[in-house]
Amino acid sequence: MTEIEAEIEYKIGADVFKVVLASRTRDIFVKAAQQQDIVVKEGEELIAALLAYAKGAICSVHRYKNGQRHDSAGGEPAIKTFGDDGVPVYLRFYRDGKLNDGVNGEPAIQDFLGGKLFHAYRYNDGKQIKNLSQEEMAACHEEVRNNKAAANQKAFLNKIKVQAP
Repeated sequence: MTEIEAEIEYKIGADVFKVVLASRTRDIFVKAAQQQDIVVKEGEELIAALLAYAKGAICSVHRYKNGQRHDSAGGEPAIKTFGDDGVPVYLRFYRDGKLNDGVNGEPAIQDFLGGKLFHAYRYNDGKQIKNLSQEEMAACHEEVRNNKAAANQKAFLNKIKVQAP
């Protein structure tokens, strides 16, 4: 079956980001275009809204920065492929066109089976560093979760202004 692709471009400063969403059906993009809460969004907020709305209908997401594979500014992987149920099958993290571990410590290559991580490889600047064992994958998952929670908390605190008592 032929995949239907939708391209979304946006800028952050001088950088041009392009995200290519692939679906097995054109209908999901047509229906999403009719959702006012989706069409008002831009950039990665738009991508997140489309993925949430089209869960199971989007089969892959490919991200580029200035023409090279690159993770999103928020750390989403450059390549994310989904199964029919919308669960990730594999993730690939890139920086400047080369495989590289994610900003939150995620291994550059992650393969899933039934929603469970079964292969993970660390990369730095396009060079494989390590094939993670099952124990290392479990520890890495916990570390990444903690790093993301800390990053989310910092981003939240940067967005709000708290008045002194």
